[in-house]
Amino acid sequence: MERAVLSINSNSSMNLVLKNIFNKGFVFYPVPDVYAGFTLLKKVKEIDLIVVDLDENCTDCLDFIYFINSSKMYKKKMVVLACKEQLEKLNFLKQSEAVQVLIKPFSPSLLVSNNYQYLKPEVT
Repeated sequence: MERAVLSINSNSSMNLVLKNIFNKGFVFYPVPDVYAGFTLLKKVKEIDLIVVDLDENCTDCLDFIYFINSSKMYKKKMVVLACKEQLEKLNFLKQSEAVQVLIKPFSPSLLVSNNYQYLKPEVT
């Protein structure tokens, strides 16, 4: 069974990079904003990991992260891609075990290795 990764990123180049990281054994869903991400999340229940890039829609992304992290219905493992300047906006995540913050630029191997337990393909 393939694992599913949802990428919320308005930067199509970054979505291409992430798609290449998750190229084998994954269903990759790139969406441009949190509204499309939430719509997809309601339709596709089998999302294993959500990658959110804090970009120019930072407030929307923060609201989305807070909602998903505090929701019992939609709680998923998340990786937040952020610049150093955005770190203080993420203070509310310090106690969360379900959210990992990676500082941009980040290492693709770090993204995969830190989330391997959520990303390893299931053996059938």
